[in-house]
Parts: sequence; structure tokens; C-alpha cells
Amino acid sequence: MSLPFLHLLSPGRDGDSAVIAGNAEALRSLQRALEQALDNGAAAIELFCSDGEPFLLTLVREHDMSAVFTAYRDEAHPERSQRERRPLRHVGQSSPAGRTPPRRDGIAGADATAPPDHASTATH
Repeated sequence: MSLPFLHLLSPGRDGDSAVIAGNAEALRSLQRALEQALDNGAAAIELFCSDGEPFLLTLVREHDMSAVFTAYRDEAHPERSQRERRPLRHVGQSSPAGRTPPRRDGIAGADATAPPDHASTATH
């Protein structure tokens, strides 16, 4: 079984495309985590960049995204509309799912510090 490799690229500016690229294992893990976030309010999975570095991807079901800051990767001096009052890092913190860290295998409410399911093959 290969490591779940996934790369995320947010839009650079208004009208740009976003990209999620990954191998089959990563995309299936993402699919399961999306289903869990829809059902439970939050989920998290451990994924890997193509260099073998792990990262935790957290998915949060937010009922009202209209107040959340728009985040463009190429923004040097972001300007926010009057309605954009919540930083993305605060999404989910007002809900029970946001206060209870999800486990690395994507099950909400368990210990996020549990050992990962996959060992990194990268050398440091």
C-alpha cells in the first residue's frame, strides 16, 4: 500500500481555479473524510506531500460560510468585505465538533495525537 499523497492549491485571485491532486489512496481517504465531516461536523486525515512530509487535513462542516475570510494564495494586502469577519482558523471552533479534535483516521471526537497509520518513507 502506498502513502496517501495529496497536494492542495487554493485560487491565486478572483476567478482562478483551485486544485486538489492526489493518488487514489489519498482521494479515497478524502472522500471518506468528507462523508464523516458531513455526518459528524468534522473529520481529519493524515496525508503526505510528495516529498514524504506528513500533514493533517481537517475538514469542518460550517453552516454559514458567508462570514469567513476569503483566502487567495497570491494576496499581498488582503481587503475584506464587511461580511467577512471570521478567519478560517476559527471555523468550527464554535461547534462541538470544532472543540473536540478529530482522530487522524478521520473519526471526529477522538485523540488527534494518536500515532499515524502510515510511516513516512522520507529521509530527513
